[in-house]
Amino acid sequence: MISFLWRKEVLLILALANGLGSIYGYYWYHHQLAVSPWYLWPVIPDSPLSASLFTLFLIFLIWKINLPWLFLLANLMMIKYGLWAVIINLDVYWSGHSFAWENLHLTLSHAVMALQGILFLRKIRFAFSDYFIASGWLILNDFIDYFWQTHPYLFYAEQITIAQTTASLLTGIVIIYAAKRLIAVQ
Repeated sequence: MISFLWRKEVLLILALANGLGSIYGYYWYHHQLAVSPWYLWPVIPDSPLSASLFTLFLIFLIWKINLPWLFLLANLMMIKYGLWAVIINLDVYWSGHSFAWENLHLTLSHAVMALQGILFLRKIRFAFSDYFIASGWLILNDFIDYFWQTHPYLFYAEQITIAQTTASLLTGIVIIYAAKRLIAVQ
């Protein structure tokens, strides 16, 4: 059913869409990046970094370059941060705050991010070392986001609990899923 996703034309369209989404995402974070030390920049724009890595993943698929650690990391990040942003934006609605066009756009675009990660993750192969790199990055990023407060700006201050809890739970879920996939293909 999803075999069409692996066609070169589809990969190119997805790479272009995710690349453009990355650019918009970095712009979305420009205020936060401007007031943050440069050495924290890699852990601040979670979703744009996910989409950038996923764009590389798609381009490498087209060029037939195999980097399993990058493939796994990109797909796990797309799932995690896609779902995280959906939950954070829906929380705006559920809590009675103003759910604007921007929230709807972010909810839908991040849902598509997560869906892409889920669909492509099912077909990639990776080793334990790739799993260690990807899961290590996700755990480290959560630690830095919530210990050093580099997490994405939230829509209102009370979201910090749901943001941190959701990030930690999603990290656990995607790491466990990847571990099951790793064990199943061994």
